[in-house]
Amino acid sequence: MSLPPVLRLVARLTVSFGLLALLLTSPYCLQTASAASNADGDSPTVPNIVLIVADDLGWGDVGWHQSEIPTPNLDRLAKSGVILENFYVQPVCSPTRAALMTGRYPMRHGLQVGVVRPWAQHGLPLEEQTIAQGLQSAGYQTAIVGKWHLGHFQPEYLPTRRGFHHQYGHYNGAIDYNTHERDGGFDWHRDDAVDREEGYSTELIAKESVRIVEAYAGKKPYFLYVPFNAVHTPLQVPAKYLEPFDHLQGNRRQYAGMLHAMDQAIGKIAEAVERTGAKENTLILFSSDNGGPSPGKVTSNGPLRAGKGTVYDGGVRVAAFATWPGTLPAGAVCNEPMHAVDLYPTLLRLAKASVTQRLPLDGRDIWGAISKNESLGNREILINAAPTSGAIRVGDWKLVVNGGKANAGFDGEESPSSDSNPNSKKDDPDRLELFRLNTDPSEKENLASAEGKKASELYGRWKAYRDQAVAPKTKPKPASFQSPAIWGDFPAPQGVQVGARAPRIQAMDDAGKPWDSSRLLGKKDLVVYFYPGDLTGGCTKQACSYRDRMKDFQSEGIEVVGVSGDSVSNHQAFKEAHSLNFTLLADTDGAIAKAFGVPFTKEEKKVNTKVGDKSYSIVREVTSKRWTFVIDREGKVIYKNEAVVATDDSQAVLEVLRKRSKP
Repeated sequence: MSLPPVLRLVARLTVSFGLLALLLTSPYCLQTASAASNADGDSPTVPNIVLIVADDLGWGDVGWHQSEIPTPNLDRLAKSGVILENFYVQPVCSPTRAALMTGRYPMRHGLQVGVVRPWAQHGLPLEEQTIAQGLQSAGYQTAIVGKWHLGHFQPEYLPTRRGFHHQYGHYNGAIDYNTHERDGGFDWHRDDAVDREEGYSTELIAKESVRIVEAYAGKKPYFLYVPFNAVHTPLQVPAKYLEPFDHLQGNRRQYAGMLHAMDQAIGKIAEAVERTGAKENTLILFSSDNGGPSPGKVTSNGPLRAGKGTVYDGGVRVAAFATWPGTLPAGAVCNEPMHAVDLYPTLLRLAKASVTQRLPLDGRDIWGAISKNESLGNREILINAAPTSGAIRVGDWKLVVNGGKANAGFDGEESPSSDSNPNSKKDDPDRLELFRLNTDPSEKENLASAEGKKASELYGRWKAYRDQAVAPKTKPKPASFQSPAIWGDFPAPQGVQVGARAPRIQAMDDAGKPWDSSRLLGKKDLVVYFYPGDLTGGCTKQACSYRDRMKDFQSEGIEVVGVSGDSVSNHQAFKEAHSLNFTLLADTDGAIAKAFGVPFTKEEKKVNTKVGDKSYSIVREVTSKRWTFVIDREGKVIYKNEAVVATDDSQAVLEVLRKRSKP
């Protein structure tokens, strides 16, 4: 039979896992004009975004990959949208989360080896802007419900300081599903404060996610990030979820019950989206954080080679899909290679947010591939660049460097997968394996010798990444380390005092651009005044007084910033209404106020006012007290006022600074 040209192209892109017949009647070809017009990402409304991440799920353990474990809710969602057949992540947990949070490969964070362990004195670097911060700048409500695993050793690394209005769940990996403990320390939190709610963690995550969907429905667009700890070890599950799996044995049966519980939990979240009338305005994405561990014993990665902790496809290519009824075609399959780093630019563009990172992006916008099956060309994806091992994929070619070394001690939370060679030495010559994935998806035939030129080309590209990499930050557990009673528990801030070093301020300014106080060190003094809200009476008087004295501040070499819980768009309206001539920072989660010890409340407040002939209507979620600080160019607090009079504040600050400058 002679196929039309478009279907011949689809057939060539198909990976051999029983999907050819599905693609020959591809919904991309049958997609309606209405869906096509919505899928360009330029529709007048922006979608709610629900990003669900499973933990340690095997590629072959979902219904659309012919699993022996039923996953009806996942299957229904996957088949109502686009199955992403070549979606790549990192070999283990924390690196994948860092990649999707920032759009940057984890080797740029020093997180390319292992995970953020309970005792770690590091996390996702603070200079990185997260996807949650980017979506906040576009007016989204943001929430994380589940596992963080990107650092908890200092308050600045916790989710509510990294762009999430709301947090619920745990910081570490491998917690007890019932006691919520890790190594004897309690690890369950709400808004980054201890929460003693009891229950099976998978069920609690579902319950809270449903609450968030219902609470946010019809108000603002929301970003709900749901990283389950299921189906990661320890293998714990209530007996009711085991009942359908009497035919399975041992850990495989336990794992099946845990997957069954997670599938039901995801079904409840999807049902809540539909029940609140948001189904056709909600994009749901699903992925695992890495491949399944112990494949063939506990998990199944289907025909893919090896599993968690390796850079073979069984460790880094995962079950994934995207569904958005009415916008994405149902029953479609996309075979274009994609990576977790692509979510940052893709979702921010859909949200009409600035895609600009503070640092260069590795990810690319893949919406055209998802929504219209557009080709991504000869796509280059770095799978990992550890000091002595890693992998890179370019088009259909994949190079693995020292595949055995990638496994040794990969996680520390369970034994590494098969295919490991822990006896490899650091100074051994690099062992190269080259695979052509379109004809050898199981990575059985090493073509490094037969295709030496191609192997050399990819090896050069991989080494270029490795040479750019930040040194891995993972370290062994200190002999003196003792688990705290509560992980990530810190004393309540008492407020920054005069003489103390000021916290670093990182936020979005009124132009929607990243602002960082560190750029002023050694150059300028800084006035930071916290105020309750834009376009209110006292705050307007305070802002206008700074505006009218701005030449005096500038002549003294002083920069002024106002900080409130208002959004970027609120700040823009405030500046427009009163011709303000200084920077306003959006502290929409209260993180800056919290760092300075300024009291604040989280409660929706609306302001309707008229300035001249123009009316303004704004909403904010965070309201702080009116406090003012002056920070010298060395970064120390030299003035603090907790009893600010709005009309007198700017003059009082100027007098303090002028007295200081007199000999």
